[in-house]
Amino acid sequence: MHGTQTSLYAPFRPLLGPGDEILLGDPMYATYEGLIAQTGATMVPVPLRPERGFRIDAADVAARIMALKQDRLVITGGEPLLQGAALARMVAMLEGVSVEIETNGTVAPHPALDPLVAQYNVSPKLAHSGNPADLPSPSVVKKVTEGKFGQKTGEGWYSYKK
Repeated sequence: MHGTQTSLYAPFRPLLGPGDEILLGDPMYATYEGLIAQTGATMVPVPLRPERGFRIDAADVAARIMALKQDRLVITGGEPLLQGAALARMVAMLEGVSVEIETNGTVAPHPALDPLVAQYNVSPKLAHSGNPADLPSPSVVKKVTEGKFGQKTGEGWYSYKK
């Protein structure tokens, strides 16, 4: 492997392994399939349709998640709560699946998410990581204080010290 392929393989290798599935928009970069196969993971193409501007459709992702027949899903990576209403629409399609969202606490959940999420796992990014010292979001602190962070269970993992 040379150049770009090596750069793509480097993050795949420690994150993916046998039994893992990774959903990728299709069409995609031609070498993704081979790079993912080298990790032992399975690539799951999710169609990118021209009529949708080649964007992933939440219904396609939800259908793939439901096909896994799992009763629990943890949504993580980047800051999932930045997806707001779009994330809420997708989670609403996951009937019978207990959903947890890992967040850094800087973004308040979209109101439509709260009744759908079993638990938020909050791990704030503090000042030493280049974020402002007034994190987490005041609205997140309020939800935690009121015991409303994860309305299905009233629970959430939350640790924050200034």
